Amino acid sequence: MVLESKRVLRRTIVNPGGLETLIDFMAVALLIFGIVISLIPLTTASIAGVFVCLVGVFVSFAQWLLFRCIAEIIRLLKLQNGMSYRGKIETTDVTHLYACENCGMILHSPTQCESCGAVITGDSTQPPEP
Repeated sequence: MVLESKRVLRRTIVNPGGLETLIDFMAVALLIFGIVISLIPLTTASIAGVFVCLVGVFVSFAQWLLFRCIAEIIRLLKLQNGMSYRGKIETTDVTHLYACENCGMILHSPTQCESCGAVITGDSTQPPEP
């Protein structure tokens, strides 16, 4: 006799994302501007010129990252409060983790439980555990 089981939805993981359009544009513009300006001291071909170039690129990247974080916070706060916002929120990344109905272990295969060997026949109707 073959052991049969149904898969049970154990957990849903949601990872929302998004950026405010204007701040995101400014972040990219500052990054490009900072890199271009940082390349000017590189023409001196000295150690100091290379150091200034590397510091400029790092500062440009830090500003870009800061602006992207601010944009993320603004867009999510507007969404949370039901306000309109410019741009779009990126698609939500949702992951469903299923467990075996018999042993409760997370399933890595859609056809068989690796833990107890039960053949998975479908989805369970019981609600997921919190």
